[in-house]
Amino acid sequence: MSASRTDPIATPASGVHSTAQPDIVRQLALQSVLQLADHDEPVKRTGPDPAQAEALMATLTPEQRERVFHVAGRRLAMQLLYELDLSTGTAEGDPALVLAKLATVDGLGPFQGERVRALVVGAWTNRKPADAVFAEIAPEWPTHRLAAIDRAILRLGHFEASSKLTPARIVIHECIELARAFGTDKSPSFVNALLDKALQAVLGEPAQGAT
Repeated sequence: MSASRTDPIATPASGVHSTAQPDIVRQLALQSVLQLADHDEPVKRTGPDPAQAEALMATLTPEQRERVFHVAGRRLAMQLLYELDLSTGTAEGDPALVLAKLATVDGLGPFQGERVRALVVGAWTNRKPADAVFAEIAPEWPTHRLAAIDRAILRLGHFEASSKLTPARIVIHECIELARAFGTDKSPSFVNALLDKALQAVLGEPAQGAT
């Protein structure tokens, strides 16, 4: 989990777990739906283009479409946390400015928008207590040494599960999938182990992460 590597912009990593094709629901959620508008750095989309995504969404059941937006909302929250982390101490580091980017997200309705906002604000506000828990578990890997993507995923997962918005085992699974899509090849196992132990400490019960 090298902290010296250059953090990519928060888009799906290339060359990571390339042999495993994600199912269409997760592919749409991670790569096509509820995307931030392009800004200063070019964002390369690796998933279906908008027309293809719309056609694929039309083939899904209502439950599957709901799942797409739910997973995409969590991914969007992670991306905004990533941007907040990288812009801390600058004019762009104002959470209000970062959250204003939600207005540029095509297809983001009021309900999902409020959910994303709550995840971002909650995880960002509670990042120091979360970091303290992680540092106690893995003192050799303080969060300031981690890649920004991994920090964002861990802080998001810690807040979502510790606030009991979502069962811990589901949060861990979803954070592993985010790490698999956006992090390095070591990120999924690292996120799994650290988040599982952190949530056991916070919740006082086994979080039942992936094995």
